[in-house]
Amino acid sequence: MEGGDANLMELARRCTLSPVLIRMWVEAATVMLFKFHRAPPPRTRLSLHWDERRCSLHLDWTQPDRQALESHANEKDATEAGAYAVAIAAAEHDGYVVRRRAHQGSGADLLMVRRGEPDNDFVKLEVSGIARGGGLENRVTRKAAQVAGGDLARPGVAIVVHFEAAHIVARGT
Repeated sequence: MEGGDANLMELARRCTLSPVLIRMWVEAATVMLFKFHRAPPPRTRLSLHWDERRCSLHLDWTQPDRQALESHANEKDATEAGAYAVAIAAAEHDGYVVRRRAHQGSGADLLMVRRGEPDNDFVKLEVSGIARGGGLENRVTRKAAQVAGGDLARPGVAIVVHFEAAHIVARGT
C-alpha cells in the first residue's frame, strides 16, 4: 500500500450511502481536523497503518464555517461522526467501497466490499475516533475484538482515527 490522496469533499459521490449522511460526517471531520490542523492547502498528511503496512494519506478538506463549528460543538459526537468520513476515505485508499450500514449486534458499523467484487462478498468495518490524548492502541485492540465478534460471521476491519495526532490505524480480523 503506497501513500495516496483523498478528498473528503468528494466522498458522497464515491460512496453508496446517503449523500446527506456522508456530508454530515464529512462536515464533522472538517471541524475536528480544523481543531488541530491548518486547513488546506497544503493537504493534511495523516499517517496510515493498515495491519503491518504503513503509508501516508494526504487529505483534502475545507475549512468549516461558523455554522458547521457551532453545529458540531459537541466534541465527542463530532469525533465519532468525523471518524466515519476519514475511515471511509482510508478504506477507499485500500481498495474498498463502503456499501451500507451494518445492523445492531453485527459487531460493526458499516459493510464494505473490495472494489470490483460482488456485494455479497462483504467485509465488516468498525469505526472509532479519538479527538486528543492517548489510548490509540487500546482502542484499536478493543475495536478489532468487537468486529471479530457479533452475530454476523464475516471478516472485518477496525479503523481508529486520531484527529490530533493525524493518525489512522486499521486492523483486520
